[in-house]
Amino acid sequence: MHRALRRSILALPFLLLPFVGCETLEVYLELPTFGVGTVQGVWLWRLSEATDSYERACRIEFGAPELVKGKEAIGYLQGCDEEHPGLQLSAELERDPSNPEAVSLGLWYMRWEESGMYKVSAYGDDGESALSETAVTL
Repeated sequence: MHRALRRSILALPFLLLPFVGCETLEVYLELPTFGVGTVQGVWLWRLSEATDSYERACRIEFGAPELVKGKEAIGYLQGCDEEHPGLQLSAELERDPSNPEAVSLGLWYMRWEESGMYKVSAYGDDGESALSETAVTL
């Protein structure tokens, strides 16, 4: 028992190595048309200090909704750059009772660059939305 625990504790630093230099943040999104099946994912856009405009920083691709332990959830893949391969994560969906097409969800975002201002856009078969009006500091 103690030997297995000791090995588990020793393995933990090796599991964390890919995340050194990374800050993990939760980003809350509201997607008003998610339920119609047209939203395939979102782009996070970071405000560039060099150009003073928003530039694509990270693509987050959604899987199909499914029930996990009795709650609706989606898997998602965060692919931000070639240096840091995509991470497969999961988020619980919260549907608006008055409008089941609209969902809220919290996504984990692994930020490798310095803190900055971000906006979001949704994409799908019918194109890409405009950038969100709201900007957040991540």
